[in-house]
Amino acid sequence: DKWVDIDLEVMQYKPILYINDYWELTSDLYPLNDTIKQVNLTITYAPISVFYFQIYEAQKMQKQWNSMLGVAEASDEENDIVKRTMLETNPYILAVTVVVSFGSYSFRILGFQKRYSVLEV
Repeated sequence: DKWVDIDLEVMQYKPILYINDYWELTSDLYPLNDTIKQVNLTITYAPISVFYFQIYEAQKMQKQWNSMLGVAEASDEENDIVKRTMLETNPYILAVTVVVSFGSYSFRILGFQKRYSVLEV
């Protein structure tokens, strides 16, 4: 596998070192040139769950597949807007927004089904 190095003789695997750049926003990046004399480097070492690891990797694979197949994808600015919203908004407010949106969508579908079923009779 790309990320897991398994030693079959002792049936052990080495820890996975994954560089997570998913939450890196384009607005936080600066070009390095002669005017910048000092750069701060912050490295955070922390475990992540397999669930989040799979989500991050699925996003990367989707980008690779879209570029290979020539499928149009969202721009970096659009992706940054979604990421910034997820970073800066209270999770409870996001959850309520998702629930209300799905509820509204469900009621619209039910309303259209009833409307068209009456017209067919």
